[in-house]
Amino acid sequence: MKPEIEISRMPINELEKISDMLKALAHPLRLKILCLLKNEEKNVRELESQLGIGQALVSQQLKILKLNNLVEVSRRQGFSYYHLSPEKKESLLKVMSGICECFRDTATSQ
Repeated sequence: MKPEIEISRMPINELEKISDMLKALAHPLRLKILCLLKNEEKNVRELESQLGIGQALVSQQLKILKLNNLVEVSRRQGFSYYHLSPEKKESLLKVMSGICECFRDTATSQ
């Protein structure tokens, strides 16, 4: 088990990176994209179809996720395929699950 991280002792530049990553997660389309990439990689066309939105908006959201190292891209046969960053996948899925669990608790108590 990893030791608990004491946030108050973290340098401000580390906290800024965390804040930027949380901002990247704070958008419904980006959350949905991450969920769609949870089990398999997808190209932009597949994401467009599953999200029901246009290519420009999908690409814009993917760019933000990529800038925050949450997704990576590989190119094959003229297509770009996106997948969750392998080094962050486990932690990212735990965070997303925890957030959903908090929301579920809030929604049921209202």
